[in-house]
Amino acid sequence: AALQTLPATDTTALKADLDAALARLDAAEADATTRAAEAEVAAANATRDQALRALTEAIAEGHPFAAELQALADPALDAVLGPMADTGAPTLAALQSSFPDAARETLRLSRDISAEDGWTDRLLDFLADQTEARSLTPRDGNDPDAILSRAEFALSEARVADALTELAALDPAIAGPLATWTDTANRYLAVQTALAAAKGE
Repeated sequence: AALQTLPATDTTALKADLDAALARLDAAEADATTRAAEAEVAAANATRDQALRALTEAIAEGHPFAAELQALADPALDAVLGPMADTGAPTLAALQSSFPDAARETLRLSRDISAEDGWTDRLLDFLADQTEARSLTPRDGNDPDAILSRAEFALSEARVADALTELAALDPAIAGPLATWTDTANRYLAVQTALAAAKGE
């Protein structure tokens, strides 16, 4: 409208200025839209990170975590953690504290079904049972005591997967006392794997 009221002169330069001003306005609007979208994504990521930290802490402490899991609304996490949400997930501390009893029972069973029938062997097995003697430092060998010693050492270093790998070498005939512990350890690993995936690790 302003252009139409101007005297009949060359308005090319004025139109160019106007077009440039409109282009700058469009660019500013697009930039503002982009920044708003980025801020929204950043806020969503911050909220998710906070929810993941809360979930991780609850799991590490062995607490129920239904509310923390629900806040994330993550189907992949729900699939793995959902069944444990009301009772809590296995903890590393619980695995470490429950292993010695299971290991002693495994060794006791191993001695009971041992093929060695010499008097000396029977006496040594009897004394070992009475004193609950077992190797507490890792040692080489394929006998149950050696395998258990390496598994417990790996567990003391939080290498749960390595401990399970060691235990897999045990004769199934004597692995019964470790069945519950092994199941719990596998669930612990599944939880840790799911958390790492959710964090992008």
